[in-house]
Amino acid sequence: MSSIKIDPIKAAKIKEILSDPNLEIYFIPSSRLKEIVMKGDNPMFADMPDIRKSEILSGYAIRIQNRMVIEFLNGELDEKNSFILSNGEIKVNDGNYKLLENGNSSS
Repeated sequence: MSSIKIDPIKAAKIKEILSDPNLEIYFIPSSRLKEIVMKGDNPMFADMPDIRKSEILSGYAIRIQNRMVIEFLNGELDEKNSFILSNGEIKVNDGNYKLLENGNSSS
Protein backbone atom coordinates (compact mmCIF):
# COMPACT_ATOMS: atom_id res chain seq x y z
CA MET A 1 0.00 0.00 0.00
CA SER A 2 1.15 3.45 -0.84
CA SER A 3 0.49 6.71 0.90
CA ILE A 4 0.26 10.18 -0.57
CA LYS A 5 1.26 13.39 1.15
CA ILE A 6 -1.68 15.73 1.39
CA ASP A 7 -2.72 18.37 3.87
CA PRO A 8 -5.10 16.68 6.36
CA ILE A 9 -7.60 19.55 6.14
CA LYS A 10 -7.72 19.31 2.34
CA ALA A 11 -7.99 15.52 2.58
CA ALA A 12 -10.95 15.85 4.98
CA LYS A 13 -12.68 18.28 2.59
CA ILE A 14 -12.16 15.92 -0.34
CA LYS A 15 -13.51 12.98 1.69
CA GLU A 16 -16.56 15.07 2.60
CA ILE A 17 -17.17 15.80 -1.09
CA LEU A 18 -16.76 12.10 -1.88
CA SER A 19 -19.38 11.11 0.69
CA ASP A 20 -22.09 12.12 -1.80
CA PRO A 21 -23.22 8.80 -3.37
CA ASN A 22 -24.53 10.60 -6.46
CA LEU A 23 -21.17 12.17 -7.23
CA GLU A 24 -19.34 10.80 -10.26
CA ILE A 25 -15.56 10.76 -10.09
CA TYR A 26 -13.28 10.48 -13.12
CA PHE A 27 -9.59 9.80 -13.56
CA ILE A 28 -7.66 11.37 -16.45
CA PRO A 29 -4.29 9.68 -17.09
CA SER A 30 -1.17 11.83 -17.39
CA SER A 31 1.14 11.71 -20.40
CA ARG A 32 3.72 10.02 -18.16
CA LEU A 33 1.32 7.20 -17.25
CA LYS A 34 0.32 6.71 -20.88
CA GLU A 35 3.99 6.48 -21.84
CA ILE A 36 4.71 3.90 -19.12
CA VAL A 37 1.76 1.74 -20.20
CA MET A 38 2.60 2.11 -23.89
CA LYS A 39 6.21 0.96 -23.38
CA GLY A 40 4.91 -2.21 -21.77
CA ASP A 41 8.12 -2.92 -19.85
CA ASN A 42 6.88 -2.09 -16.34
CA PRO A 43 6.16 -5.37 -14.48
CA MET A 44 3.47 -3.60 -12.45
CA PHE A 45 1.28 -3.59 -15.56
CA ALA A 46 2.13 -7.06 -16.89
CA ASP A 47 -1.14 -8.59 -15.67
CA MET A 48 -3.32 -5.59 -16.50
CA PRO A 49 -6.08 -6.53 -18.98
CA ASP A 50 -5.66 -5.03 -22.44
CA ILE A 51 -8.99 -3.22 -22.13
CA ARG A 52 -7.67 -1.32 -19.06
CA LYS A 53 -4.45 -0.47 -20.88
CA SER A 54 -6.55 0.82 -23.80
CA GLU A 55 -8.57 3.01 -21.43
CA ILE A 56 -5.40 4.58 -20.07
CA LEU A 57 -3.86 5.04 -23.51
CA SER A 58 -7.04 6.68 -24.85
CA GLY A 59 -6.50 9.64 -22.55
CA TYR A 60 -10.24 9.89 -21.96
CA ALA A 61 -11.73 10.26 -18.50
CA ILE A 62 -12.17 6.92 -16.75
CA ARG A 63 -15.02 6.57 -14.23
CA ILE A 64 -13.72 5.44 -10.83
CA GLN A 65 -15.45 4.70 -7.55
CA ASN A 66 -15.50 7.27 -4.77
CA ARG A 67 -14.33 4.56 -2.36
CA MET A 68 -11.17 4.08 -4.44
CA VAL A 69 -10.24 7.75 -4.01
CA ILE A 70 -10.91 7.60 -0.27
CA GLU A 71 -8.70 4.51 0.04
CA PHE A 72 -6.04 6.36 -1.97
CA LEU A 73 -6.20 9.35 0.41
CA ASN A 74 -6.03 7.03 3.44
CA GLY A 75 -3.02 5.15 2.03
CA GLU A 76 -5.09 1.94 1.91
CA LEU A 77 -5.16 1.44 -1.86
CA ASP A 78 -2.93 -1.23 -3.42
CA GLU A 79 0.42 -0.19 -4.91
CA LYS A 80 -0.56 -0.46 -8.58
CA ASN A 81 -3.76 1.60 -8.27
CA SER A 82 -2.01 4.13 -6.03
CA PHE A 83 0.68 4.55 -8.67
CA ILE A 84 -1.97 4.99 -11.36
CA LEU A 85 -3.94 7.59 -9.39
CA SER A 86 -0.70 9.42 -8.57
CA ASN A 87 -0.11 9.86 -12.29
CA GLY A 88 -3.15 11.75 -13.47
CA GLU A 89 -6.03 13.97 -12.43
CA ILE A 90 -9.06 13.04 -10.38
CA LYS A 91 -12.07 15.18 -11.27
CA VAL A 92 -15.72 15.48 -10.29
CA ASN A 93 -18.71 15.03 -12.65
CA ASP A 94 -18.31 17.58 -15.43
CA GLY A 95 -14.53 17.77 -15.17
CA ASN A 96 -14.52 21.37 -14.04
CA TYR A 97 -13.66 20.63 -10.42
CA LYS A 98 -10.30 18.94 -9.95
CA LEU A 99 -9.84 17.05 -6.66
CA LEU A 100 -6.31 15.72 -7.15
CA GLU A 101 -3.58 16.02 -9.74
CA ASN A 102 -0.57 13.70 -9.72
CA GLY A 103 -1.37 12.73 -6.11
CA ASN A 104 -1.61 16.31 -4.87
CA SER A 105 -4.73 18.17 -3.86
CA SER A 106 -5.86 21.05 -6.01
CA SER A 107 -6.29 24.44 -4.42
